[in-house]
Amino acid sequence: MRYEITIESKSKRGKKMLRTIFLEELIGGWLIFVSFLNLTSKQLSYHDVLIGIVVTVLGIAKYSLKNAKGLVLTFIGFWMIVATYIPTMITPSVGSLNNLTAGIFIAVIG
Repeated sequence: MRYEITIESKSKRGKKMLRTIFLEELIGGWLIFVSFLNLTSKQLSYHDVLIGIVVTVLGIAKYSLKNAKGLVLTFIGFWMIVATYIPTMITPSVGSLNNLTAGIFIAVIG
């Protein structure tokens, strides 16, 4: 009986990992796509804060599942939030480059 519980818990953990990997790939692809859109700096800042919060939460969730990649995702999420308030990052061209870079990192890590 104890052996069955262990297998079941590992299966649930695997399903959680697959869900976070899918979300990471989706967010990474979305950031790459958004970097080619012509967004204003205000739209880009709201977008980056929202995505930064989501990526940070995903990173913490992934790290809680004993995956070291979660730390990297957490730092990328924090960077997305902090970079919004750096004056030189507010310009749309630099913000788009930041989104492209962060999107590539998130997609590769996922």
